[in-house]
Amino acid sequence: MQYESLFANAYWDFAPGARVSPYVGLGIGTAEASIDYFNRWKRNGDPAAITTFAGHPDEESLRRIVAGTTTIANTKLKDSVSA
Repeated sequence: MQYESLFANAYWDFAPGARVSPYVGLGIGTAEASIDYFNRWKRNGDPAAITTFAGHPDEESLRRIVAGTTTIANTKLKDSVSA
């Protein structure tokens, strides 16, 4: 996982040193997070044990096609926010 951020804040104190000191503040920033995602899974070699295509008109042939296959997912997920 990778995370980068940059924020800046500033404020103006109207009465420094006073017992009650009103102020105005302003902030701005941005952040970005990313993660590398990898997953690999192997399907059951028995077509009858696969339930993925339940209710599909070609259910049996699709189950035979995918039985014993391996799927690999490899991607980078990113998101950013600014305020």
